[in-house]
Amino acid sequence: MAHPLKASAAWMIAALAVSRAAADTILCKDGSSYTGIVAGETPAHVTIRVGAAKLHIPATAIRSVDRSTPEENRALEASWERLDARYKEESTEAERNAPPAAPPPRPTAEPEEPVDVEEEPPAEFPEEPDFPPPPTPAPNPVQERLLKKREIREQIYRKNVVPGMTPREVRSAWGYPYLTHPVHGVHEDTDRWIYKRPRGRAVVYFKNGKVASVNENVGLLGY
Repeated sequence: MAHPLKASAAWMIAALAVSRAAADTILCKDGSSYTGIVAGETPAHVTIRVGAAKLHIPATAIRSVDRSTPEENRALEASWERLDARYKEESTEAERNAPPAAPPPRPTAEPEEPVDVEEEPPAEFPEEPDFPPPPTPAPNPVQERLLKKREIREQIYRKNVVPGMTPREVRSAWGYPYLTHPVHGVHEDTDRWIYKRPRGRAVVYFKNGKVASVNENVGLLGY
């Protein structure tokens, strides 16, 4: 007969092994997939529930979301509740059948009177060498790109233009410019976009296809 705790672990694994045909499925761009019930969705991420756990997946990493019917989701939730009840029942049975606690140790005999012994000088040990600190882990370029894209999406949602944006992202935040002034050089290209903002004119400076700086509340600048 299998140990109750091992049986509980098997039921928990079975709760996560959900058929895609009976649940919502999120397919990511890196080929991975998550199967469960979609519990929420925002412009930044999608939350999928698998049993009692919730996973927050960035929207930029998602390729597609395949949703099941409400009846299938209710059936899946019912199966999770049955597995959870079975797990609690087995845990209670394992605690009930646990071996009894060990008896307390017997009292020791009274210590004998100390005998005067000549103390030896403390031993001398060589000093430990100074080891160099561990190397700093290299940054993950994939995580940095995902974090940068998430920050850009938040700024677009707040109607802000920040350095690092592409012209397409600037148009998503502020729309098309009132005037443009492109300058193409030998080693670099610069560009100025002028916008009419509620508090005055704003100038967006581009350098090699990315926003280099933003100057708001400026005068007419000759335009």
